[in-house]
Amino acid sequence: MKVSFYLSSIISGLITIGVFKLVNHLTAVFDPSRDLYGGGNGNPALFFLMVGGLFMSYFAFTVVLMFYSYHANKNRKEKLLLLSIYSVIAIFIFSKMSAKAIKLKNYINENHPYKEVGLFNQFSNNIYFNVWTFIGSIAVLAIVSFLIPHKNRV
Repeated sequence: MKVSFYLSSIISGLITIGVFKLVNHLTAVFDPSRDLYGGGNGNPALFFLMVGGLFMSYFAFTVVLMFYSYHANKNRKEKLLLLSIYSVIAIFIFSKMSAKAIKLKNYINENHPYKEVGLFNQFSNNIYFNVWTFIGSIAVLAIVSFLIPHKNRV
């Protein structure tokens, strides 16, 4: 059972990484100097999110369970230290990501001739789906694993 759990977790993790790479690679480029204002067919990168979403969800679930079992053997001081490290990593990465998204949104809104966009748009997928966001997501999942109550062992 353990072998199949870890194997399925590794496979779903590889698919999740592949989805992140594809979405990052297929993000539309906004370059007003070359008249690249985005296509009219939406965002093809989102297709891979829909297809890979189930694998991404399963990977998130298994990561939480693995962190839960990892934290079960730690003492209170070690748990507090790990929680602090995970929190700092997550806050740093997602603050940086938010700042980049706001900067890109403002740049697009200032330079796009006929469109106003929000933080989530066809040009911002590479901000939300990259290596750093993946690491930040793992840190958040580690934090979530602390929310699961631990059984008292005798």
